[in-house]
Amino acid sequence: MPEGLLGHNLTTPNFVFIGLCFTHILRVFSFTIMTTITSIIQKTRTWRKFSLYQRYLFLQALILLPLIHLSLNFWGFKRTYSILGNTGNIGNGENLISSQILTTVSMVKTAAKYYKWATCLRKSLALWFLLRRQGIVTELQIGTRFEKEEFQAHAWIEYQGYAVGEPSGVKQYFTSFENLNFSLPSNLSSQLPTYQPEIEILLCCTNIHTDTAKSKRLERLLQKDIDWSYLLKQAFQHGVFLLLYQNLVKYYPESIPKNIQPQLQAYCKIKTARNLFLSQKLCQILQLFENNNIKVIPFKGAVLAASAYQDLTLKEFCDIDLIIKQEDFSRVQDILTSQGYQARNQKQPWGQDFTNKNDSIHIDIHWQLAPSCFPYQVDFEQLWQRCETVSILNQQVTNLSREDTLLILCLQIVKDAHHRQEKLKQVYDIAQLINNQKLDWETVIQRARDLGSERLLLFGLGIANRLLQVEIPQELQQKIENDLIVKLYLNQVVKHLFNQNNKQKNVFGIFQQGLIQGLYGFILRALMLLDNYKLIGKHNRYLFGHLISYIFKPNSNDLKYVSLPGFLYILYYLVRPIRLGLKFLNP
Repeated sequence: MPEGLLGHNLTTPNFVFIGLCFTHILRVFSFTIMTTITSIIQKTRTWRKFSLYQRYLFLQALILLPLIHLSLNFWGFKRTYSILGNTGNIGNGENLISSQILTTVSMVKTAAKYYKWATCLRKSLALWFLLRRQGIVTELQIGTRFEKEEFQAHAWIEYQGYAVGEPSGVKQYFTSFENLNFSLPSNLSSQLPTYQPEIEILLCCTNIHTDTAKSKRLERLLQKDIDWSYLLKQAFQHGVFLLLYQNLVKYYPESIPKNIQPQLQAYCKIKTARNLFLSQKLCQILQLFENNNIKVIPFKGAVLAASAYQDLTLKEFCDIDLIIKQEDFSRVQDILTSQGYQARNQKQPWGQDFTNKNDSIHIDIHWQLAPSCFPYQVDFEQLWQRCETVSILNQQVTNLSREDTLLILCLQIVKDAHHRQEKLKQVYDIAQLINNQKLDWETVIQRARDLGSERLLLFGLGIANRLLQVEIPQELQQKIENDLIVKLYLNQVVKHLFNQNNKQKNVFGIFQQGLIQGLYGFILRALMLLDNYKLIGKHNRYLFGHLISYIFKPNSNDLKYVSLPGFLYILYYLVRPIRLGLKFLNP
């Protein structure tokens, strides 16, 4: 009897096995359906307990909350506040029963349970609007406080000075803004979050020797009660320790506590020595490839420190990144193997990583810089023709042109942000390049458009401008403001940049905030990769095909999830979306 595609014989035991597989799948579907039905029954019972008036308010809140959520994301707070205020007409100033207010509060809170993203601001706006529709004059309040050295904000509704539906004492705990219509920024939802002083210090460490405003701001921050343990931990995690430490030592040495100075100096010496060691090793490897007539372009690491930071001791780097022509890979591999290097992992469609015997040197070889679904494909010959040189340890080394460097840095931060692995040092890389190099902005814009990666450029520039106040051309600033996808993604990344609970997560991590919010993030990531100038172009067609393939095409994990005989292999195209769906629901 011939074997199936997966090596199973078509015998009676296999038919029993097939029956067991179908039984298992049926149980999964049955459990899901029963859970859904039970939930619906419970909610139906709750619905029956509501009066007609309560049902009316509940349905209004259920519809209103998502609309407010979208409006805040698209237009910001001030415009949303204005729209709701103009729509919710005040009725006659009659004396209203307090139970009517409490009923509305209860229905808004009940509806908000269905939306994990329903924050106090969204609930308060919905409540404020619904009460206005009933002729109840209330005030929306937004207050702030510092609790355990953490900045907190809260929104609530007041009726005749009484905080509606809030714990007693909320007005004492939070200091509210006055003149809400005028004192709040025009786009509250997209403004830079108010960070703790330690994070603000990290955001002040660029060009403080020439930026008087940042220098004064940093000086004021250092006078506060700083949690140095938290500050240094964040500096380590975001790869900006050297930049922070050397700026403090140079301009504010008295601010560093004496009890931690020896450890900080020791760590700084280790990181500096590591940078110099890798820089020297880079020069040796480049010379080795040149002797073998192999063209190689280094990027990031030492060349970026020398060109953008203009100092090898200010930027942290831990490996050597090289771009080659793909057809040269076998020769490159032979040369590295002859020097004692070996592959660290399996060869990827975009490159291969190598390490020496004691794992102290990592060399990452690239012929592409991102998966093919990203709108940036390396053309080595064009990059090579535009290359410049930079001095490293008194040796002239090939380096990407500054315009190509900027585009690649923007690509890298978007790629890492897709997996929540972005770091502040990537933002500083972009900022230092713009501040210390004269860029041809017309060339940058045209090259990004030719590559179909303008959104990647706008995101990189947008996050550098927002976090570090980097000056960019007005034309590009306007493009960022006009591109809704870039603005939404920028808001999302900035919001979670310093949230440790959201770091180092794969794509399924975005579903931990709920299915709706997860789908929103997933779609937003896909839209960021669209070539918005060629909507039916080759890249967009490939991107769409890539997403469909990702959802339905089985891989090794799907084959392990359930074992089917070869002649039923086609069923794996159903197993794949089921497995992904379960993973989305339980990331």
